[in-house]
Amino acid sequence: MTDASHFKCECQHCHGHLECPVEAAGQVIECPHCGQSTELPGLAQPPKSSGTAKRIIFVSFVIALIVALVIWSTQHAAQTARLRQEAEAAAQLAAQRAADAEARAKDPLAQAGWKISPIALEKTPGSTIIHATGTLINETDRRRFGVQIKLDLFNVVDQKIGGANDYQAALEPHSRWQFSALVVDAQAVTAKVAAVEESP
Repeated sequence: MTDASHFKCECQHCHGHLECPVEAAGQVIECPHCGQSTELPGLAQPPKSSGTAKRIIFVSFVIALIVALVIWSTQHAAQTARLRQEAEAAAQLAAQRAADAEARAKDPLAQAGWKISPIALEKTPGSTIIHATGTLINETDRRRFGVQIKLDLFNVVDQKIGGANDYQAALEPHSRWQFSALVVDAQAVTAKVAAVEESP
């Protein structure tokens, strides 16, 4: 009876059956049946253990999984950062709008439909004449008549020292008026709106 340590073959001359140890594969022996020299066949190499192939497949799978996780993690982090930035920007915009709305609600000029730019004191080149200049916007849908802007003037220590005003006969809906109020006090360094009045 053969096992894994032996193999069967036949004599090349008499075709008698032979049973030989695997170590004898490929050797020339004397046939016990006919006495002639016969060459034993070489055995095919036993297949390599499939364990190595399985390990290669497993390692490849693990590497592919790690790469996929790294890619997903990077994309997820980038998406999370982008969503966080968008949320922060939206929150800042909402906060700014709320602050603007609150400031507008407390501003009597805004409630009356006026919007005014920052006011600058400008000296006329080559003279000592100073004007308080800025822009007044009629934000309403109606024409406004006899518009007068009144300004308070302040010195370097923010003490009120006088006033200035300018007049516009009419201001169309959603139009801008570039006012220029004469400042007679040379100590004035800033100006603030005291009132905007119009004819009834």
